[in-house]
Amino acid sequence: MEGVGFAVAAAVGFAFFNVLTQLGVKDSRIHPFTALFLNLTGGTVVLVVAVLLTGGISRESWAWEGVWYFAAAGLITALAGQAALISSIPRIGATRASCFLLADNIVALILGYFALGQTVSTVSGIGILILMTGAVLFILETAGSSNRVQPQVRDTRRFLVGISMALLGAICFATGGVLRGKGVAIMPAAIVGSAINIVAGLVAVTIVCAVRGRLRDPFAVGWKRGGFLLLSGVANAAGTLGFIMALQYGVTVAVTTALKNTSPLLTFALAIPLLRRHERLSVRLGLLVCLVVAGAVLIALGRL
Repeated sequence: MEGVGFAVAAAVGFAFFNVLTQLGVKDSRIHPFTALFLNLTGGTVVLVVAVLLTGGISRESWAWEGVWYFAAAGLITALAGQAALISSIPRIGATRASCFLLADNIVALILGYFALGQTVSTVSGIGILILMTGAVLFILETAGSSNRVQPQVRDTRRFLVGISMALLGAICFATGGVLRGKGVAIMPAAIVGSAINIVAGLVAVTIVCAVRGRLRDPFAVGWKRGGFLLLSGVANAAGTLGFIMALQYGVTVAVTTALKNTSPLLTFALAIPLLRRHERLSVRLGLLVCLVVAGAVLIALGRL
């Protein structure tokens, strides 16, 4: 039961990440890598302090192979996955972005079939149909709203770019989840693994910002928006730690992914009081969130 609790905690952490990120980038032109730098900085500080307070890891448990898996997961999820997610949120909103990220279940099924010879069960097939139906309905719902408000080509392009970025994030997060699972199997130290994961991402993003001449940009964001982005990093760190802790406690990747993917429901619940002025929320949108999450859960259950 502890593992299930950590998986649910991961969903809560990622939901707060989605909402806090939107509050940080709303009505502004903050570059995605600037937002990501602040996000990873907040998460790094929290996890490094946690490692120091818990005593780190014994020399006997240290394994370089596990370190490389955690570092690779951090590079893929932070440098590509989170950058894509942060780029998608101001374009399509936190609720819709978190729903399109559920495609990581489909990506995992496809990779499992071609790379590992895993078959798709009837339950997983039904889940895929439900998930894809929900995604199409989301596209129609959001596109229809955009056309009614501002029927301009550039708005349509912005919407499509947002969806593409969210789907790219899903591919990266699915790959990162597999790498984290391999890492914790070799080196069962969730807090240390989470810290390695995020530090690797921060180092990579810092290098990118330095090459692009954007190292000064975080200081120009402002305290309010910067604070939201730093807090979103803390929430993301909590979500990452919860995910790895669930794996360490023996919960399968399928179940952990399914529980983690309840985050859109929590994002929607948080968006009602916090993002009412920044997203068009409705009962129908809430029902679509439930539909997509139901499909994701069926996909995961079919993989057990």
